[in-house]
Amino acid sequence: PAGGYSYVSDQRKKGSVKELFSQGFLGPTILLWIACFFNVLIIYFVISWIPSLLRTTELTRDAGVLAVTAFSFGGMIGSLAQGALMNRFGVRRFILMEFVACLCCFGALSAVSSNLIFSVALFGLLGFMVNGIQAGLNVFAIEKIYPLSIRATGIGWAGGIGRIGSMTGPLLGGLFLTFHLTINQVYLMALLPVVAAAIATFFNKSK
Repeated sequence: PAGGYSYVSDQRKKGSVKELFSQGFLGPTILLWIACFFNVLIIYFVISWIPSLLRTTELTRDAGVLAVTAFSFGGMIGSLAQGALMNRFGVRRFILMEFVACLCCFGALSAVSSNLIFSVALFGLLGFMVNGIQAGLNVFAIEKIYPLSIRATGIGWAGGIGRIGSMTGPLLGGLFLTFHLTINQVYLMALLPVVAAAIATFFNKSK
């Protein structure tokens, strides 16, 4: 019937990509994309290059496998715990706390890069944070940015931008190796995307 067709058309119009850049959503959308891009970049950079980088240190060959395993396990726990922790501390506040913790992890890794136990523990904590953040950014988009009519579109596009970060992270690691950076220098360079994502989240105040 004509009425039903109009309703469906109206719903599709409301959920269009154009809506993400109108009615005050332009700034929050761009800032969300920045946060997703850099956070996913960090995840895939660690998974792709940390084993190779750790082999340049005095650690054993198994160090890279242990580090990625700890990172992945920490990520699983972080994703599961994210909801409860955001309920306790607040969505934006806890995500920002996690970004600060990421900065501390990379800074600490640059200081203990030749210590297996500390390095593996820090990678586990880092995995907890960055994977938790990624889950948290979806909740952030729902609660703080998009209304129901464009929520799925907004989260879908933010995830798509994050996938670009997943391709950029491994490329960035290759660039670091091209310039012959030490592993400590790489850890310090990793602070930059964390800072960028944190700043984008801090200033993203749509609601």
